[in-house]
Amino acid sequence: MILNLESYTPSIRWRQGEYQALLFLPEQLKDRICPLITIPPVEFDFELQIPKKSAHEHIQPFAKRVHKKWGNRPCWVDVHPSLREAEMDDGRISYEFVFQELREFQVPVVPILSLDMSDQCIGQIRQIVDIDQSGLAMRLTLVDLMNPTTPAAVFAKIESMGLSAGEVDLIIDIAAPNFDPLDVFEAALMDQVNSIGDLHSFRNYCLIGTAFPETVAGIPKGLSTIPRQHWILYKQIVSALSEGARAPCFGDYTVTHPDFVALDMRLVKPAGKVIYTIEDAWLVAKGGSFRDNRQQMHSHSQSIWSDPMFRGASYSFGDHFIEQCATHQTGPSNLSRWKCVGVNHHMTTVLDDLANYHAGA
Repeated sequence: MILNLESYTPSIRWRQGEYQALLFLPEQLKDRICPLITIPPVEFDFELQIPKKSAHEHIQPFAKRVHKKWGNRPCWVDVHPSLREAEMDDGRISYEFVFQELREFQVPVVPILSLDMSDQCIGQIRQIVDIDQSGLAMRLTLVDLMNPTTPAAVFAKIESMGLSAGEVDLIIDIAAPNFDPLDVFEAALMDQVNSIGDLHSFRNYCLIGTAFPETVAGIPKGLSTIPRQHWILYKQIVSALSEGARAPCFGDYTVTHPDFVALDMRLVKPAGKVIYTIEDAWLVAKGGSFRDNRQQMHSHSQSIWSDPMFRGASYSFGDHFIEQCATHQTGPSNLSRWKCVGVNHHMTTVLDDLANYHAGA
């Protein structure tokens, strides 16, 4: 699994709106994507004050669904920390269960290793690496990068797995930082990344992050924009590289925030909104409570559809759905469908962004 600079690494939490967005991509675009898929935490029932499912019930469908939605294409897989050492009904630990199931479906998958994992979890990943012989992905956070012991820890972990750097994908995951001022952040980030060592030695080298807010509560109703600062940062990093330096592949969290926030839907009323990715920004059409007024999605869709930045119904599944809703050829659907619409259009746009940017670089 060797990526090039036109490849894209979306970080996908394995929920319906996001895996359906992957499914609805054209085959030729799927071939340029290597998703980082995370099994999300079990949802919580606030009324009963218990998890909605057991760990087994939550994890058991994962491998079959990955195969159904993504086929036999490569991907990275991570497990939310709350589930990393969860025991399945047959006594297997979550990692062993998930990767054995993926193996049976012949999904070419690479496990993610983080420096904060327990010894038990690392031991499980070592077994997976030994069996699959597909290498490993090492994910480093901003906290990791600020620790002076990280470079040594990275190579110690790689050695403990019986691997060389050439069998490891280095993923720099900056999550959702404060990007301002951008020049200062970029310089500080790259100083820390370069301290890891020879970036050319890794099989793949990716930078993942986002500027999408944790909540849209502060965004006014109507039509507004949010800068895609992580994309602007990426272009700035690549343009500043010295001759011979390795450029990272690009990844992001699509139109979501990295944090997993459990919401009590008895108290929270998510706004109806359409998120539409444009050059260097997101265009957001937002209204009031979706639950109280689903019909608002027609007018939000019309705002996007009539905007000069709308790319046309044939551009992506998401664009087609927006036009259908704008012209009342389909109903307002549900929040999961609108997440799918936003993510699907976003991934299509990013793939075009990368092709255009690197073609002219």
